[in-house]
Amino acid sequence: LTIFDIDGDGQQELITAIRRGDPRGTLISSLGAADDIVHNSGGGLETWSQEFFNDNSNYGGGSPYQALPADLNGDGKYELVNHSWNNFCFYNITSTGADAYSVLDSGVVDSYIKATPAYDGVSLFGGSAFDIDDDGNDEAYFTSYNGAWGGSQHGDVWVIDYDAADTDVLSINSDHVHKVGNTGTFFGDIGSGYDGSTSNYIFAGRGRPNVSALEYIGPDPSTPQSYIKKDIYWGEMDVTQITHRVDSSGVHTDKHNSSWGFPSKVQTQWGGTMLDFDGDGKNELLLSMQ
Repeated sequence: LTIFDIDGDGQQELITAIRRGDPRGTLISSLGAADDIVHNSGGGLETWSQEFFNDNSNYGGGSPYQALPADLNGDGKYELVNHSWNNFCFYNITSTGADAYSVLDSGVVDSYIKATPAYDGVSLFGGSAFDIDDDGNDEAYFTSYNGAWGGSQHGDVWVIDYDAADTDVLSINSDHVHKVGNTGTFFGDIGSGYDGSTSNYIFAGRGRPNVSALEYIGPDPSTPQSYIKKDIYWGEMDVTQITHRVDSSGVHTDKHNSSWGFPSKVQTQWGGTMLDFDGDGKNELLLSMQ
């Protein structure tokens, strides 16, 4: 679920990637102009209207996982980068006006892309959009998960990158989708303002080290040479659980097990503001341990 004014009409939309049932796809809906859900608390008196729905069965299929808002070419009109669990599949929807949206006709060349046709990848928890190179248009980042199928592509970082000159943001192919590095299995977030640096970082969670990142050094978001991989946090390796056993002959043994999990979610910001819990000007990361 995403809440965002995707069409720029001054009213937020509820954007849902419907994963189950038939049809599946991306649903954009909104409340009636006079509805007050804050006070009615979803009591059934409000009216939801469907602004747009796209069935993904002809756009790569699979299970819709996220519809990510991003202004891919910086024209002020937002797109939805739709990601589904089927060979790391993507297709785009763009807003064309109030309550109006467009998608390429099904079957048209470049209406979708399966970035990893050799394995059934997905970006767990979706991805994030960020203007990583400060050129006025957003890039969209995702990391691949492929552990259940025996692949070695855990943590590959992919970017969807268009330019201001790209007037067609609905067509998507290998010119727009690039693998730029490898960090961790669980996509985290994008942030800046760490260790006195103004660099932007793409964070991910994993087993060991717990948090890794790609630091963007430029100049081209679509090339691996524009990033430096950094291990941010190894985890609390000294946090262990001790099981003490005494057998029938009186022999004592201690078994040490690590009780430390791994961060399946890394967060850098809330509401567009970087996290600085103690207000010291040094930003923090918020980890959800699993």
